[in-house]
Amino acid sequence: MFNPTAIQREMEILRYPNGAFDAAPTLDYQAMWIRDTLYASFSYWYLEDYDKLRQGIWVVFDIFKKHKRKIKLRIASPTDIPGGLIHAKYKSDTLQEIVTDDGWKHHQLDALGLFLHIVADLDFKHIRIIRDDEDLEILYLLVAYLRSVEYWQKPDYGMWEECKIRHSSSIGAVLAGLSYIRKQRLVPEISDALIRAGEDTIREILPFESRDKCPEPYQQHHRHDCDSAQLSLIWPFNVVVREDDIDDLLYRISNNLKQIHGFNRYWGDDYYRSDQGNLQGISAEWPLFKFWMSIICSQRHEHEKSLEWFKNGCGDIVDNKIPEAYKNGLPNNHTPLTWAHSIALIAYKKLPAEAQKEVTR
Repeated sequence: MFNPTAIQREMEILRYPNGAFDAAPTLDYQAMWIRDTLYASFSYWYLEDYDKLRQGIWVVFDIFKKHKRKIKLRIASPTDIPGGLIHAKYKSDTLQEIVTDDGWKHHQLDALGLFLHIVADLDFKHIRIIRDDEDLEILYLLVAYLRSVEYWQKPDYGMWEECKIRHSSSIGAVLAGLSYIRKQRLVPEISDALIRAGEDTIREILPFESRDKCPEPYQQHHRHDCDSAQLSLIWPFNVVVREDDIDDLLYRISNNLKQIHGFNRYWGDDYYRSDQGNLQGISAEWPLFKFWMSIICSQRHEHEKSLEWFKNGCGDIVDNKIPEAYKNGLPNNHTPLTWAHSIALIAYKKLPAEAQKEVTR
């Protein structure tokens, strides 16, 4: 049984008064990832809590304001220098960058695309997000930043912050964000060329997540012909729109990556890989993608499939907590995972009323 109140409560335990979310309660996840906080905050649109929705988006604006000087420097001098890119991970209370000595892979363009997309979408929904001229300046600066880093052709580390290659999920996120921001005339000066460059690259890469080879040490094992991150190209970004292309992408991901407790991120993923034996060293199984599939099926009015995916995902919930991933048939320690809860709540809200009653009985 799915308890939406308890699922939301477990998510909000990780929420700070400023609107930021820790990714999970474990020591190494007690930090705010831009991506996680954005997805968690976006769930409040579906929960009809517009104050918390605004707070969550505003805290990301505040991060960019706090580090505006660095963004301007990168735009003015587009060279790759250590620490010169927008970071992905911050202290949830102070919004200070979390910097490590291991060259942690901050350059994650999908999070910036997600931010632009959500801001534009809330503007479309008549939710007041832009507070002042400085908020508007941030949007202009982010557009200039994305042009500076040449989002359409230079690699980033993607949603999984591992392999520096061109990711269709990252390029698609930025393309969707830029297009929506321009459509809502929040930054109307975005050029056709900047949009077209992203469109051309997406056509070149799809249906793969990437056609690039991973550098060492990943090259020997990782394959990026499909990736669960590509589900975002269908929802929320709506970059893949032809029904045949959507069918193909969903088939490739579910056929290659679906496991008992969720989806692998991609083929060859070593993160929380199960031990050898009966499980044959299966990569980490992420429950959140079952709920993501439910959302996509709801968007396509495939309500029976949506309910089936949702029920399947409910089987991986433990004491109203959704784990990050399963290893050896057991949840890992990053439980609950904030953005897994937000995706599940959105999936629940997208179910028809009768289906909602069925899963909460």
